[in-house]
Amino acid sequence: MNRRTTSNSRPRRRIQGNGRPTRNGRPIIPHPGQFQAAFVVTKTMRFQASSALTAANATITTTNLLDMLCMAVSAVAADRLFVSFKLNSVTLWGPMASNLVPVTTSIEYHTDATASVGSPNRLKSDTSIGSTTCAYTTFRPPRLSLASFWQGESATNALFTLTGPVNTIVDINITFVLQNGEPPVAVANALVGATVGIIYCRGLDGLAAAGTVLPPVSYTTA
Repeated sequence: MNRRTTSNSRPRRRIQGNGRPTRNGRPIIPHPGQFQAAFVVTKTMRFQASSALTAANATITTTNLLDMLCMAVSAVAADRLFVSFKLNSVTLWGPMASNLVPVTTSIEYHTDATASVGSPNRLKSDTSIGSTTCAYTTFRPPRLSLASFWQGESATNALFTLTGPVNTIVDINITFVLQNGEPPVAVANALVGATVGIIYCRGLDGLAAAGTVLPPVSYTTA
């Protein structure tokens, strides 16, 4: 039986016995694919409030999050580990009061105060009931809110504000890009009694262990 061919028919790829693809009997030499050199990590970080959270002490800025992970270069100074980040979500658990008085947790994402563009401020809250149900709030950055965009190392914007009772648990899910040869950037606030070369986690508010109202859970801090 004759096989019909056309002038624009393409030769078929075949697989050699060694598993390498061929065309017209000749091996196809693959080239290296595209390569992402940046080290991108997505991580949930946990913090526990040492006092009640208010707009005065728990308005979190881009600088606070960029300074969160750092390496000590002296007893009081450290450099940031990453150059940019994207906030994925914030979650709060507010413990019930011992006298059963309801407690409330809230997360408010901010608009761009400088350019006044993007979505308006958006707030979500929850209130505890009785002795068995804590106040639970989880909130992803709304579309077009300032926190929904990647943040670079020169940004200094207020991204969100937290409120909640003492011992509120705060989880943030964040994607960050590690330093890759960029000039080091020092964290904004001094460390206390740090050891050179050790990686530390700052409070979520960017302060040292002695001054923060949101110290990290199970991370070395200074």
